[in-house]
Amino acid sequence: MENTTTNITNPINTSPQPASSNQMQEQPALQQRNTWKIVALLLSVLLVGMSGYIIYLLNTSNMRVSNQQQIQETSVSPTPTTVADPMVNWTTYENNTYNFSIKYPASWKTWSQGSIKDAWQEISSPDLALKGSQEPKIGMSISIRVFDVGHPAEINDIVHTLGGAGVTGNYQVSKIQEDQNAKVQGKSAIIGEYLGTDPAYAWHFWSQAVAKDNNIILITITDFKEDKSLDSSTLAPQILSTFKLATLDNTANWQIYPPTTTIGLKYTFKYPPNITLQEAQDLAYFMNGNATLYHRFLGKQTDLEIALDNFKPWGTNEQVIFSNNKESVNFGEFNGYRLLSADGNNTFLFLKSIKLNGILVFHYPTVEFKSKTLLEQIIPTIRVIE
Repeated sequence: MENTTTNITNPINTSPQPASSNQMQEQPALQQRNTWKIVALLLSVLLVGMSGYIIYLLNTSNMRVSNQQQIQETSVSPTPTTVADPMVNWTTYENNTYNFSIKYPASWKTWSQGSIKDAWQEISSPDLALKGSQEPKIGMSISIRVFDVGHPAEINDIVHTLGGAGVTGNYQVSKIQEDQNAKVQGKSAIIGEYLGTDPAYAWHFWSQAVAKDNNIILITITDFKEDKSLDSSTLAPQILSTFKLATLDNTANWQIYPPTTTIGLKYTFKYPPNITLQEAQDLAYFMNGNATLYHRFLGKQTDLEIALDNFKPWGTNEQVIFSNNKESVNFGEFNGYRLLSADGNNTFLFLKSIKLNGILVFHYPTVEFKSKTLLEQIIPTIRVIE
């Protein structure tokens, strides 16, 4: 029997095959690319992490700044405080005859002298000896006097009053300050502060003189400079600041000019109900019995000097010749001149206001006292229509 050898071929070759030269060259390059990818990935992760951290820090910083600002705003906000009025408990002096009031410290004393026509009220600190006493004057005093000048008071009347009965008339003084164009509730006034230069009267003075109707209300505050506990530089201005004029309207039932039938005029004034009004073109007659007050409005004329030079009575071409003596007057927002005709038979008042395009003229026979009184009643009621 023949021995037969059969070769069986293994379909799967498990023996390792040697790599080709191309494969051996590609493997290092592939490994290098994979390494760079890993590095790039790690860098990306690192950058994202750093960016997030930076954003976190910025947000945290902004929150801290915002919180600090809120804390600062809260800390600097002032706490509302109520300032006590030092004059709230002061005593009020009221003068119902001349309709004004003023306050003073409650511990001060009052006393008065003089007639009602020349009212004189004295108010003094507790340590001030009254007039006539032999004790030294060591405190402060308030002197309140009222002078009737017999016509609507003007700035010239204030100057005259101060030169006679005021500080500048009674004492040798130097002016610390003085305002001759002051206004107190719309009324002309002179307000000043002075120091006595006479060694016997080396006192500190404050003065306020106010023109109201036919009167000058004069208030003088004196510090005799011996009581050092009194702060007069604070007290005196505080006292003067409390001065008030009453707003009583005694003209409520008066008639109003111009009447509704007269149009175009930009001003009004009042006159008593017992006065009769007649009009003839641009001239108005206000008649009180046999006395007559005449009134005209010079429209579009604002220069007083030109108005005086060219003034002609209504109904005539003859120019009025005025006397050389003209008196400057001031009534609130109006100012102008009071003067006589050259023969003295007629009295004229020319008034203008910066708010009014024109000049108001009043005149009356000088001898007619009723007409003069009527004009004095009318003047305080003149108002410009704005």
